[in-house]
Amino acid sequence: MTIRFRKASIVFLALLSLGACGGGAGAPTGPVADDDTPPPVAIVEVHLTATTLHIGDSVQATTVLKDSQDATLSGRAVAWSSSDPTVAEVSSNGLIVGWTVGEATVTATSEGVSGSATVDVQIPEALAYVVNRGEGTVSLLDMAKSRVVGSPIQVGSQPHGLAMTPDGSRVYVAVSGLDEVWVIDVIRNSVLEARIPVGDHPISVAITPDGTRAYVVNHLAATVSVIDVATNTVLGSPISAGQNPVGIAIAPDGSRAYVASWGTAQVLLLNLSINSVSGAVRPGDNPHDVAVTPDGRWLYVSMGDDRVAVIDAVSVRLVGSPITVGAGRQSLDAVAVTPDGLRVLVLNTAESQVSLIDATTNALLGQPIQVGNSPSGIGITPDGSRAYVTNRGDNTVSVIDLSTMQTVGAGIPVGQTPEAVVVVR
Repeated sequence: MTIRFRKASIVFLALLSLGACGGGAGAPTGPVADDDTPPPVAIVEVHLTATTLHIGDSVQATTVLKDSQDATLSGRAVAWSSSDPTVAEVSSNGLIVGWTVGEATVTATSEGVSGSATVDVQIPEALAYVVNRGEGTVSLLDMAKSRVVGSPIQVGSQPHGLAMTPDGSRVYVAVSGLDEVWVIDVIRNSVLEARIPVGDHPISVAITPDGTRAYVVNHLAATVSVIDVATNTVLGSPISAGQNPVGIAIAPDGSRAYVASWGTAQVLLLNLSINSVSGAVRPGDNPHDVAVTPDGRWLYVSMGDDRVAVIDAVSVRLVGSPITVGAGRQSLDAVAVTPDGLRVLVLNTAESQVSLIDATTNALLGQPIQVGNSPSGIGITPDGSRAYVTNRGDNTVSVIDLSTMQTVGAGIPVGQTPEAVVVVR
């Protein structure tokens, strides 16, 4: 207002001066208009509701526009952009969505003047990875929000099994269609450059408790490959593993591993100090998966005859009679033990159920829990509160509350043919 008042006063005095001099031809005779041109944008401030977000989450960005006199302006057009839309994408109204781990700068521009702010996209605090065999991807599951977040990670043809390093920094994925193991950097939520060639049709992976080696079961090659985790290279020659081996588990002290050899109806004992077979036991027909208790005392084996065998993991001898679990349809799949060692979970694919076994009595607990269609893989949270079950028949993951032994909500949609799941933290 001060600037306009002075300008008008100058014009008025000039007119008085002309009038005093007689005006003359061409002197202005009409009123003089005020200058109503709005001041241009000189400052763009970008404000965020939060500067840190998890993959799949969103934050709102807003702007404050000011002129050169620091007065707030309104009604001006603003254009938004991101320095890296693959990390954080911003919409035309300033809504920011995090896609992958990293930092991105979000910029707002108005009348050629820009302002910016930086967002930091992080992985969820509670997450799991799900292998989608049908589409060659791995999905990231935010367990706190029971949803898939971010874009699926491409990992090649027919990924099958996966395992996590003890420090939670990497996930090793058996890519059956390429006869390779791919490595996911959990912090970056992306695949490392290393693609490790192994045997024919790798389907399962287990990592030693000290995180130094990964053992990969090659189903059609009937071998186990050993990977040096520090260098992501294969160590020595493959270990012979019967015929059509499937599941593998490593003892808590890292001294031995157990491999279910489907074709020879055996569970093989591997001495990991020399990486060779040092014993075997026949638990029953077509052993499929194996799980060892946290104290390293007992081994549970799911078998194709709908029974679960219990093996003394030290002496490698059968204990009692196998536990009948299925309904005679020869469809038992994955088996897992809770972190406290008190319960065993067994998947029955044909019945779309999860059965629980009391590990202290080796008796069935309650009724089977109904999950999605054709369950295939299972992962349990570190605190033992929940189990996550991949259902390859309907492309979902079921969540089980282990305190109530009931499913929680509807199945979580994931990719095509989810085969396995690993809980990271």
